[in-house]
Amino acid sequence: MEDLYNSYRTTYNPHDAVPVSVIQNELMALQKKVLVQNEKNRELLRTHMTTLRNQINSFKNPYKNARSVYAVKQYAQSGSRIAIDV
Repeated sequence: MEDLYNSYRTTYNPHDAVPVSVIQNELMALQKKVLVQNEKNRELLRTHMTTLRNQINSFKNPYKNARSVYAVKQYAQSGSRIAIDV
């Protein structure tokens, strides 16, 4: 891997080059941070999904027992005519 890294650089100067071991250590540290953040995000998502499921389950369907969504309910008030004198 180090040879590949060194061959990629067109003007290779051994004094300016960052050792591959340093790059590997930085990548491993970054990977650990990413894994920790992924776990935090997973937990946040799990909590949010639970909240959404609870909200969905709490919804009441007013048409649940109606034969049709257009059916008139027995307890619904019907309109009446009002005489207005002008």
